[in-house]
Amino acid sequence: MSKLRRFRRFEALVWLLVGLVLLVVFLNRISFYTENAEERAVAITVSQLRAAVEMHRLRPATTVALEGANPMRLMAVRPPNYAGEFANLASAPAEPGTWFFDTESKRLVYVLLGGEKSMDKQQKMLYFKLELRRLPEHSARPPEPPAINAGVVLNQVYD
Repeated sequence: MSKLRRFRRFEALVWLLVGLVLLVVFLNRISFYTENAEERAVAITVSQLRAAVEMHRLRPATTVALEGANPMRLMAVRPPNYAGEFANLASAPAEPGTWFFDTESKRLVYVLLGGEKSMDKQQKMLYFKLELRRLPEHSARPPEPPAINAGVVLNQVYD
């Protein structure tokens, strides 16, 4: 009887170790998939913002007025994690996963979800800004219609 009991304990210990190894692998994969999902969500929101900018850029006399403006105002439906406009970064909510517009620097800011894990205890943020692409004043070529890339564009800016 004691041999059978020892075998069952050993079997339970092996099952426990296998279960723990699988749990650790699973937990590591969850963080990987969470980061990928966040990257995709940010990319989708930025592409929607760029499409909204492009739609407004096609209207006459709006390109200069858009420079430095809040691109979220151009969207028909804002994302649910958009917190609004704030005077500066200090007054803005630093909750991970939120968008907000900094009116002082005229930048759209996204607070990364994984930013709270950093060693320096500072939130990691992505910055975007509406910038005006200007055509050269004098062209060596004969007069022609403006280039396709002229106008206002939403660019990622770095601090």
